[in-house]
Amino acid sequence: MNFLKSRPLYTFILAAFFCLHGALENFGFISVAETLAVFFYVIATITLVFLIFYFITKSIPFSGFITFLLAAVYLFFGVIKTFVFQIQLLNRYVLFLPIMILFIVLIIFLFKKYKWFYKVTFFLNVLLIVYCLLDASLILKKHLKTKNKEYANGVVVNEKLIKHKPNVYLLLFDEYAGLQSLKDSFNYDNSIFYDRLRNDSFQIHNSFSNYSITAYSMSSLFQMDYLKNLRNASTVGWRQTQEQMLDIKNAPVFNEFKNLGYKVETFSLFEVLSNKSVGANQFLIGHKRVLTHKMFHNVILKDVGFNLTNGKFATPFIQKLFLDDLPNYNPTVENKLFATLDNKTDSKFVYAHFLMPHYPFLHDSTGKKNSLNNIFKERAWLIKEDYISYLKYCSKKIIEFEQKIIEKDENAIIVLLSDHGYRFGNLTSNKSEFNNFCAVRNLSKNNSNSTTIMSNVNVFRYIFNTTFNQFIPYLPDSMVFLREQ
Repeated sequence: MNFLKSRPLYTFILAAFFCLHGALENFGFISVAETLAVFFYVIATITLVFLIFYFITKSIPFSGFITFLLAAVYLFFGVIKTFVFQIQLLNRYVLFLPIMILFIVLIIFLFKKYKWFYKVTFFLNVLLIVYCLLDASLILKKHLKTKNKEYANGVVVNEKLIKHKPNVYLLLFDEYAGLQSLKDSFNYDNSIFYDRLRNDSFQIHNSFSNYSITAYSMSSLFQMDYLKNLRNASTVGWRQTQEQMLDIKNAPVFNEFKNLGYKVETFSLFEVLSNKSVGANQFLIGHKRVLTHKMFHNVILKDVGFNLTNGKFATPFIQKLFLDDLPNYNPTVENKLFATLDNKTDSKFVYAHFLMPHYPFLHDSTGKKNSLNNIFKERAWLIKEDYISYLKYCSKKIIEFEQKIIEKDENAIIVLLSDHGYRFGNLTSNKSEFNNFCAVRNLSKNNSNSTTIMSNVNVFRYIFNTTFNQFIPYLPDSMVFLREQ
């Protein structure tokens, strides 16, 4: 007991609390190994800072308190900022940061002058130990609760009706706008590309997405259903997005293919069953980033650092920080797709998610890499000419991909799809951003219950009906516009 009263253990327990609480809040998005990696990084940094202050002050309790205060602000800066920015007078960094620094200095001064750090040692030690034990028990409870949880919806595939099981490839091209949207909003005719696909036996579907944000559109696609509790013009945040990511991981589409004896292979932003995501999580925060993205340096980089990516203050270092592994993402997915084509596994379902022609526009129409300054020029995502140039490059890659699949797997079912259309700038109507791209090659279509796909929610109902001789009813087609917080 005396040890808890005299030693600032709370300074180091803070690292465990930070990781445990983050793992609890983001359960299912970070592994034990990833949590431990962040913990060792944080505990090493805290120890180093503590030793520096101890060298200066020669006081273990005071050094522990200063280190704890600075570490708490640094680790939980995102939470602090979100809370403070609700106050209108303080919702700017130019005011918030100086006031926060003055507040920290004042606390340190008062605690040193009145020796309050001795009084809080026992309280903080016990408080953080209790919090850590509570978070650990809640994580264990969640693990036991979800271990055997089954995800299903009303769609049931009758295996007795299935005559054959061809390989199925879903190639998803993020933000590839539909034919009508390109004509109306860009004055660009993409019909030559569609004709190329028709020559390779693709059926073009006049479709649209059901949701305006990727995670929600993909969740609906793989659940073959509309998402619960989301109405038109709903505002969604990170918590709702996490729920969709969990639903994607265990979605009925993947489990139906798995139950039919298919090997499920996925190369995407999302984790699916036991398949890990393929990097590029600037768009979707996963793995260690669910813990580290609220740290001071990451929040500042996200909120302020973009000012250093363009204009006279542009620096290549910051530009590369923002791009991170994005330049490697599409080539990685492509290589994994081609590798699985060489693997003659019987009955496989492959989902490859390409981040193109979504911003950043990494290539021009000829395939030449755009310079960093061109990628980060002011409001680059609104420059329609650059989007169309990247879309042309993407179209060439799509032809390359589908022809490679046909060459290696002639009877495969190939679904070429986008999650939504182009969503920025002056569009002819709000519906334009839902107008997407959908083409299906299915030489074995054998069900009179087939129809033309009108929206993404019915894509896999269509695939199961036409390929596996099912009679799954189609859902009414509708669009749900979502606002991000």
